[in-house]
Amino acid sequence: MKITPVLHKQNVFSARMPEKNNKITGFKSNKDEFISFKGKTYPSGWYSDQEIGYAKKYLGVEGWEEKYFWERFYQIHPRTSLIEDDKLEIIINIQFLMVPALIEAAVNAKWEANVRKITNPEIARIKGLMTDLNNEKIQRNKEQSERLNAEINKLEAINNQRIKKEELSSKIKETLNNEFLTPLKNGLDETPTVVMLETPDIEIRKDIWQWLKDTADARVVEFKLQVDKDDPLYRLRTELVYAQEKYRTTGKRTVLFVDKFTRVLNSDKTSGEIIGHMKAFLTSLSKNKEPLTIVFNTNDRKSIDPAFLSNRQRIQLRVNFDKLMLGQRKTWKAHLDEHIKSMSQNELEIHKCWLTQMAENALKEENYADVIKYKETNALICEMQEKERDAYLLRCDIENYLKKV
Repeated sequence: MKITPVLHKQNVFSARMPEKNNKITGFKSNKDEFISFKGKTYPSGWYSDQEIGYAKKYLGVEGWEEKYFWERFYQIHPRTSLIEDDKLEIIINIQFLMVPALIEAAVNAKWEANVRKITNPEIARIKGLMTDLNNEKIQRNKEQSERLNAEINKLEAINNQRIKKEELSSKIKETLNNEFLTPLKNGLDETPTVVMLETPDIEIRKDIWQWLKDTADARVVEFKLQVDKDDPLYRLRTELVYAQEKYRTTGKRTVLFVDKFTRVLNSDKTSGEIIGHMKAFLTSLSKNKEPLTIVFNTNDRKSIDPAFLSNRQRIQLRVNFDKLMLGQRKTWKAHLDEHIKSMSQNELEIHKCWLTQMAENALKEENYADVIKYKETNALICEMQEKERDAYLLRCDIENYLKKV
């Protein structure tokens, strides 16, 4: 929708040129000539392009009103033009002023007064427009700041996820190196024959799976165990024969990375006969110290029949990734939930009291893993608050409970 500007007589912002030679503006007569102003509407009203230009030119300039006045003065009255009618009028009214310099000064004084009548309302409008422009600038700066903060928060979240993943990955690798890879490399009889990797995090599970395959000092075989009308143990027994032969000729153990292995450990997905054969097969691997290790993963041990979990001979090494991090979380930015980070100091103190009570309840039930979890969250909050002594005391408590887990 096109907005038609308000017309002002004898004003540089008028939409129509004056119809006669005007002593104030100096515009020539042309009643059919128009100036086309697109202009723009702001919260305080509609402004012409000239007004917008002046407002932007003088925005933030100290004492701009006087500078604007003199710019407009010389637009209306160029220094080289003298209007004889004005001189004559002053000479008649002030007959004793016969000195040319005094006449010129009197004329300039009259012109200045007349121009101020024009510029005072213009200045008032430009001031209103400057307020709008300042508000626009403030809003732009605010939006830019919000975008910048959002980008910073995004990058911080990515970095925190990286830290969290690196901390977890480091702890998992340390555990697997100590309890599996080192005995495997040294050919020790204590090398576990079955290794279960447990976590719901698919990404970290895939990373560790690949790292183990790349790192294991052994003959590595990877396959998906099919569960169908054929006996799934056939492939495992065949691989055991190959592993025994390889060990006799090279001294290298064989590590089987078996996908979907939990299917043969779950009575809901396979027959009772196969479950019985699997229990016997896994027990024999351990008892006979066979040169074969099965590595498999699961997102939840509840999918595995208790008979396999209750006997350590069947699944010798069980690495629960989440439990590995109990008491090991050191970077509050990476591990505290966002809603905790956004709490006020008063809310944080209340939340810490609640966590302390939950830890005490867990202790009464001898649930030491939960005791550690609650105390660790409290320690992270204290570290966020820069209460280092409180955090240190909590972490000392955690070390004591870790020995009981």
